[in-house]
Amino acid sequence: MLAESKAEHYKRNAEHLLAVFEKRLKALPMAVPLMCCAADMLRVPSRKQVVVVGERNSEKFERMLAAAHASYDPNKTVLHIDPNNKEEMEFWE
Repeated sequence: MLAESKAEHYKRNAEHLLAVFEKRLKALPMAVPLMCCAADMLRVPSRKQVVVVGERNSEKFERMLAAAHASYDPNKTVLHIDPNNKEEMEFWE
């Protein structure tokens, strides 16, 4: 497969995904960067994902977040989920 045809294949897939999820993306714009992260994670399968769940204003959450970011890893994605945020919880369900 030529590089140009591979790029065209990825472009068609991206356009298809955006079309399929258009309604949800309009309702939850934060999903767009998350979808980009997901696409990148598919491209680089050695990605690590850290999910930090807790009340954003709590000291415990801040410590967990600091621990998640303590070491540099370019293949790490850190997600913050606040169980008190209804919109976030609905998105991840």
